[in-house]
Amino acid sequence: MTKDLVTSRKKTSSYVGRMSGSLRTILNSADIWLIMVLGLFLRLRQFTKSDLWFDEAYTGILMRVPKALYLSELKLDPHPPFYNIAMRYLTNVIGVSDVTLRLPALVFGVLTILFIYLSIKKFIDRETALVAALLVSISPFLVEYSVEARSYSFYGFLGTLALYFYTHRKYWALPVVLVPLLFTHLMAFTVVSAFFGIVFFDFVSSLLQKSSLKSQLPKIFALITVFASLLYFKAYVFNYYGETTIKAQASKEWIRPVAYSNVSRSMEAYLLGVKVKLPGQDTLNDVDFIFDARIWGAFLVVVYFGLVLFIVTKYIRKILSISKSDRNVLEQILAFINNEFVRLTLLFIVPQLLLIGASFYLDNNLYVERYLFPASIFFLASFAYLIVKSLSFEIRAFVVLGYFLLVQAIIPHPYLFGMKRVATALQDFDKEIVFLAPVEYTVGRYYLGENRTLRLYSPEDPLNTYNHWPFIEGDLRPKDPSSAIFVATKYQSVPPTFMKLEREDLNTGDYILYIQK
Repeated sequence: MTKDLVTSRKKTSSYVGRMSGSLRTILNSADIWLIMVLGLFLRLRQFTKSDLWFDEAYTGILMRVPKALYLSELKLDPHPPFYNIAMRYLTNVIGVSDVTLRLPALVFGVLTILFIYLSIKKFIDRETALVAALLVSISPFLVEYSVEARSYSFYGFLGTLALYFYTHRKYWALPVVLVPLLFTHLMAFTVVSAFFGIVFFDFVSSLLQKSSLKSQLPKIFALITVFASLLYFKAYVFNYYGETTIKAQASKEWIRPVAYSNVSRSMEAYLLGVKVKLPGQDTLNDVDFIFDARIWGAFLVVVYFGLVLFIVTKYIRKILSISKSDRNVLEQILAFINNEFVRLTLLFIVPQLLLIGASFYLDNNLYVERYLFPASIFFLASFAYLIVKSLSFEIRAFVVLGYFLLVQAIIPHPYLFGMKRVATALQDFDKEIVFLAPVEYTVGRYYLGENRTLRLYSPEDPLNTYNHWPFIEGDLRPKDPSSAIFVATKYQSVPPTFMKLEREDLNTGDYILYIQK
């Protein structure tokens, strides 16, 4: 009996020890979970705040159209199909709604916070990882795109997952992430090329340090696979879309003219966010906090480069302190490039420079901040490195708190709402429903469904059929305008022959319903 009692005590002690260890792990990780909860809260605030906008409505329509139309539309979409294919399978299971379309973006946005923490913790240290995770959780740029039913949040998550495998030296797993990443967005080749570059440098550096070729096999596998994927991607893009389509995509008037100053402009966008849900170039958010957004953006970029100068100066002094007899120039260069900050910087600078170079090569504009979505995450991680390695705890706490307060002072950008209400108000209407612009037609088609008689007619351009827009085929102008209801935004001008539809129970937000006099 004594023996059984001793055995029982040992088991109890072992169990308590395991429980104690698990509790310590949870408590030690409490800060990252709190940061993730903060990131989730900031994203949930935006999750159902607005109706789906044009790009999201396009995704919703794409998920529910017949297979033949779905496949033909995929070819017209300027971006590779991986995300839309994955979403098609998912929505076949969970259905198509505002929530189900935006939910994957929300999940991947929160997971990005966790994986940037795990990556930087392994790559640098825990303190830098926490600051990086905090910046990623509160960045308005990342928050807004984490609740948009498009590929950007998934695109960023794959980039962060690639960083996770790279920092954990799981080179064999890199192609598993980088190949899907390559086929998620047309400009993802810039991010994949940056990863290829730093892995190639690691490989060369290892050979110079006399590492055995056998130990480098995972890197060789990753390099060959990723390089082959890049070659295939180039052939795929030009064969699938054709050079004419690519140049047409690059020549869109709304894209900002390409310039090397786009690099610093992107830094401002990653820190202050942009006005999402708008067709056109990424415009910085407005800020109501002493100065306007341009001044705050420039100030934050100056702070960034000031900290870079401090770190570089510190490193140069360290080299100069080494006696000439012990100084090996090649080793010092390799050591500098091997620095964690330099590699993080390359991961966001190289994609920017590649996209600028591609724009000059095509003699057209390609550069849009969201097209380089993973670069924003790597930039914030590099900023976290500078904050932790350059500033004392008190100053860095002040800087991070100041940034948090600054982004809370961002003025919410108003977006049209009310199309859901329009759909409810017209659910029993069996005549033609006419929209005055293709953007509103697409959003209306998503909310009203495929079995309604929807028309498109612009009083300002009555002969335009808009057949170059997605999901608009044939002549959609109204056949019987006298019995139709016309849907316009409160910002659109309408002909004097239109009369506002007045009804006590009618509340359609930013949309107004008209009939012809």
